[in-house]
Amino acid sequence: MSYQVLQIKDIFVGSIDAKDDVTNKIDNDEFIENFIIPPNLNIDEFLNGKKCFIEGYKGTGKTALLHYMSNHVVKEGGKELFILFKSDYKNSDRDKLENLAINMLNIDKDLLTEESDFEYIWRWIILNNIVKLNIKNNYEIFEKSHQWEKLEKAMKSLIKNNKSISLFDSLPFKLRKIGEVKYSVEMPNADIAHTLGISDIEFVDKEKKNVEFKVILDKAMEIFLKLVPKSVNSYIFIDELEAFYEEKKIFKRDLRMIRDLILTVKYFNDLFSMYKYNNLKIICAVRTEVLESIQKNIAAKEINKIIYSFRQELKWNYANTTAYQHPIIQIWINRIKHAEKKFNNVVLKDADIMKKWFTNQVNSEDIIPYILDNSWHKPRDIIRFLQAASNVSPNSTQYDQSVFNNLRKEYSKESWKEIYEELNITYKPFQISLIKEFLMCFKRYFTFEEAKMRAEKLSFQNNNNFLKENITEILKNLYSVGCIGNMSVDNRYFRWKHKGDDSLVIDDSKLYLFIHSGLWSELSLFYVYIDESMKNNVEVGQTVICRVKRINKSFAYVDILDTTLEGSIHLKYLSPNKKFIKDIKSVVKLGDVFKAKVFRIDEKYGLQLIRIFD
Repeated sequence: MSYQVLQIKDIFVGSIDAKDDVTNKIDNDEFIENFIIPPNLNIDEFLNGKKCFIEGYKGTGKTALLHYMSNHVVKEGGKELFILFKSDYKNSDRDKLENLAINMLNIDKDLLTEESDFEYIWRWIILNNIVKLNIKNNYEIFEKSHQWEKLEKAMKSLIKNNKSISLFDSLPFKLRKIGEVKYSVEMPNADIAHTLGISDIEFVDKEKKNVEFKVILDKAMEIFLKLVPKSVNSYIFIDELEAFYEEKKIFKRDLRMIRDLILTVKYFNDLFSMYKYNNLKIICAVRTEVLESIQKNIAAKEINKIIYSFRQELKWNYANTTAYQHPIIQIWINRIKHAEKKFNNVVLKDADIMKKWFTNQVNSEDIIPYILDNSWHKPRDIIRFLQAASNVSPNSTQYDQSVFNNLRKEYSKESWKEIYEELNITYKPFQISLIKEFLMCFKRYFTFEEAKMRAEKLSFQNNNNFLKENITEILKNLYSVGCIGNMSVDNRYFRWKHKGDDSLVIDDSKLYLFIHSGLWSELSLFYVYIDESMKNNVEVGQTVICRVKRINKSFAYVDILDTTLEGSIHLKYLSPNKKFIKDIKSVVKLGDVFKAKVFRIDEKYGLQLIRIFD
């Protein structure tokens, strides 16, 4: 077998959303071999039922982990079923579910003002899915006992449309409103009522045809808890619990549905444990942002307290942010390693992969810190890097400076799309457009006062006070989704939500607000824009103290200490008497601090400086 020189297009990328990899039926072995188990996560705790909630921010790998566990279950001879909240429940279905919930249950007005409860609905839907899973797998999960036959007969008789792919149609058919706040279900025949054990006094009409939905569910659950489990391990995986802010009413409805689905998962897993149904588990992925939104916007039913001990947070932090052992970098390395083995039947060490496939530096910054600084330490960021590189430089044989230059625009654009989706949990689309306008062509880092001034200016221009009136809350939410962080005035210390710093420090003279570098291209922040307030604080001929932050062949780029200004010094102005310099790194290095004189102020490129030699 001859050795094949691999190109970037030969590296397996995968999809931004792991569900698409499964839906599109990519090579399952390829997915598994390229999968990296998140650090500090014990999959066995989920498979044995000790944990049932995978919590993490968008892009941290929740869906990929569910499908990895699903693959493991099937490989070990188990059974699995997926329920996807976003995909399986269209908006019209959610409307129907809401109408049912509002009318089905009595609501304590003092406790849950304008609330509807979906727990009984979800219990029915999950119970129905358990029944279908057992039937599909020839009764390998529960024995086909007398009690099972009763449950199966009742569930099949009460389903609206057994052939429908809509999960809404798994609810009892012929729902009829009784009184003001309850729904009833018409019994298909007396036999089904007898099968469920419904007594005469439990009918709600003289004809003895209709029974409250809650009564039917309770009767079905009583039968379910008398089943005989088998030894085949079976799992229901629930994913894509998302809500987006379109209309306030719809948004809160979706949050209530998600809240009650989470509580229903806990309810069933508690039953499985209590009744020794050790072969059946439900594992649910939950977005941290959605949990936070539930806490802010609706009655939370103590959801965090309930799930706290049964969740595992997905985090990809690593103490050494300059080492290729960082788990995020390992995702990239593992894909290259797999490609080398697949095409050339060789197994390269990580160090050899770094040497062969990666340039040492990008924009004068070591490659590992550069990748991490332009990411949010999520697996999805690496997939985005890989996709962008494959799209713009498919024939390159190394991830070098030119590749990163070429991919920067696409990577930044796609990263903003993710920020947009996360903001969409809190804001309407037109509000997000105003927020983006606030960030566009502004500054990479700025003070709170500068942010307020810009918000006021744009609010006046747009004849809309949204930015002006909400700037503090907007900045906090931008921090929560990773759009901005804090940076110390000496450019040495950063605070980020994805690194475990819970809240934004807004009004501190020692900390700036800093826009994530992965978004600079999309927000047109590659240049420093000097405004009138800056011009008033600096003048040509002024001496400043600067720190070198970036170097290329011809320029040293610097931060002006104790300000938000940036500048550049040409190679010829970095040596005494403007002597010829062959290598810029022989006269200046990253972190050098020295005096310089301003000889030009450019609104686009910032300050142009001459180094001062004492």
